[in-house]
Amino acid sequence: MSSIAVAEDGIRTARAKFILLSPRGDNERRIAFGLQPMSFDCQGSLVQAGSIEIHYTDIKELGAIDTHRSWKPADDPLIDKILHLVCAAEQLRIE
Repeated sequence: MSSIAVAEDGIRTARAKFILLSPRGDNERRIAFGLQPMSFDCQGSLVQAGSIEIHYTDIKELGAIDTHRSWKPADDPLIDKILHLVCAAEQLRIE
């Protein structure tokens, strides 16, 4: 919740952290977790995912997965739940 911010136009942005319970390999390195900013248009029930920052278990390098940044409907049940959670939370306003 502390990473959720609201812009002047009402778009809310939150950073999601994905922790892998069993680190998996990616080109001989083991991924521990990833961070991804996600933007939410609460009025239109739309979501836009940013690039994923990958952290490896050896902590020596960072990686990234670039994503196509376009607004999409929150039609996946999990994304819809996240949208409702982010839109209902009290936020800090960024100016």
